[in-house]
Amino acid sequence: MNGATLRVFSTHLQASRSVGGTSVSGQPQRVQQVQGILKILSGITEPIVVMGDFNATPSSIEMSPIAGRLVDAWTTRGAGHGLTSPADLTRDPGSRIDYIFVSRDVEVTSVSVPVDDETRMASDHYPIIAKIVLPTGRAPR
Repeated sequence: MNGATLRVFSTHLQASRSVGGTSVSGQPQRVQQVQGILKILSGITEPIVVMGDFNATPSSIEMSPIAGRLVDAWTTRGAGHGLTSPADLTRDPGSRIDYIFVSRDVEVTSVSVPVDDETRMASDHYPIIAKIVLPTGRAPR
């Protein structure tokens, strides 16, 4: 778009899991993974979008650093609960663990989580969709 560069990143952070019948938290790995993401982003000056399955709720400790650096699209323009997991034929989702984050120079105009017969079958999570507008000039980040 007029020579503008947008840096887009997709991620899937560590999930908690069961090992030998014992629940093992993925949080320590997610904390490290978020730090790795932030290190990658640290030198980027172009507009940024980071999205994916973070396997963490908004209040989880590992989400704080990324929420401090980027804007959570859902909290900017989302309506409703924003729950994305699990996608299930028999019940509505109960967790918000999928996100779209943008740099402060990207405008979020709308965000939605479509829950319907098609999205219930497409994945184990519902999609999160954001419409964004890229900066026309160099806005401060």
